[in-house]
Amino acid sequence: MVKLVPRTHLLSEQEWRAIGIQQSQGWVHYMIHDPEPHILLFKRKITTPLELRGKEN
Repeated sequence: MVKLVPRTHLLSEQEWRAIGIQQSQGWVHYMIHDPEPHILLFKRKITTPLELRGKEN
C-alpha cells in the first residue's frame, strides 16, 4: 500500500477509497507526515451535539 500513496499531494476521497481505505463519509486526508509518509492523517468535523459529548449511557 505504501507504493500507492503519493508523496506529492493529498488524496481526494475518490483516490483513498480506490486504494482500499474504508471509513464513513466526511473524512478528509489533511496532512502528509514527512518522517513517515505511509501514515495517512484524516480529519472530519465533529457532528455530535455539545450536550451529548462526554456523557456515558
